[in-house]
Amino acid sequence: MNKEIEKLEKEKIKKIWKSTVNNLLSVKNGVKSGVELGTLGFMFGKLASSRFEGDDFQIKTTLFEAMKPFINEKGLVALETGEFSNVTNTELLKKYRNPPAHGQFVTLKRAKESREFVMNVCKNLSEWF
Repeated sequence: MNKEIEKLEKEKIKKIWKSTVNNLLSVKNGVKSGVELGTLGFMFGKLASSRFEGDDFQIKTTLFEAMKPFINEKGLVALETGEFSNVTNTELLKKYRNPPAHGQFVTLKRAKESREFVMNVCKNLSEWF
């Protein structure tokens, strides 16, 4: 896959793909226990229906095929339609981020919205695997 990454023209995309693949390999090799949400968001966004477009289509296709054994039919549809990438939507993550960790307070209304969001994500994930 590194050969495919090196063929990419845009340095920014090349750098993001290198980082994404290195993070995934670190998890696979037991160096890391998980992947950051930003990495997942990038990858899931790329694996949606646009995976057949762009000069990185071979990378996207390889990752998509690698995921297929781990997800069911509903999961494949969610991956293709972009529902998977909604789980890691950066705007929603910013909205429901843990403000107390950043010197702010969260309202009860926002906490309830966040809980509902997480419950829906968990429900979707349980249906996709």
